[in-house]
Amino acid sequence: MIAGACATILKAFFFEGALVSGAVAPSDDGLSLTSADGLGLTLGGELNKLAGSVTESFGGFQFTKFDGTRVLVTPQGSTS
Repeated sequence: MIAGACATILKAFFFEGALVSGAVAPSDDGLSLTSADGLGLTLGGELNKLAGSVTESFGGFQFTKFDGTRVLVTPQGSTS
């Protein structure tokens, strides 16, 4: 959730369609890097992928209520 908000803020300040220059990708054998400039990577697309990757690994968070009970909030819901 926060990753998506951060990506949205960055997109507000930068042109989403800007091409990423100087990008590299692994070669077929994985032993070296090759230029990825011809792939048409955009700033907006890369921010979306980054936010998606962070969101997929979100495990939740925990907080303690005033009465001392702990609540765990996960993507599936909350548990006390």
